[in-house]
Amino acid sequence: MQENLPDSDEGFQTVTRNREEEKKVVIGCHSANSPFSGVMKKAVVCVNRLDCNISTETVSNFLQENGIVVHSCIEVNGSKSSATLTDSRESTAPDSDVLIKPRNYIMMRICVPQSDLSKIMYEHLWPEGVTVRPWSFKAKSAQ
Repeated sequence: MQENLPDSDEGFQTVTRNREEEKKVVIGCHSANSPFSGVMKKAVVCVNRLDCNISTETVSNFLQENGIVVHSCIEVNGSKSSATLTDSRESTAPDSDVLIKPRNYIMMRICVPQSDLSKIMYEHLWPEGVTVRPWSFKAKSAQ
């Protein structure tokens, strides 16, 4: 490969490669009888600002009626259940309790097939005020 070096000593060399056709990913969709089966990829979303009186069963049924398969639907408690929370920055002070207002809405963690993600992220599916976003997973801690 020494013949491709330029005469000048600039330290750079032009490289031309014949790249193969870009690799494509194929996702199977055939539902005929096969001697094996695949595992569908899942997506997890956070549905927030739901009325406190709404149950996970109500949300699951609503999504299923709209053609979305629901693997799981769990209510998430985003705040402390007690009325007070001790602020760690002022833990030595005797009056360090901070009042927390109770939330007037709830949040749910919903797991659906990846193929239904576009359906669940459709803004006209949800009632006014409800927010939907991808679920944020915590980073694994180094042990």
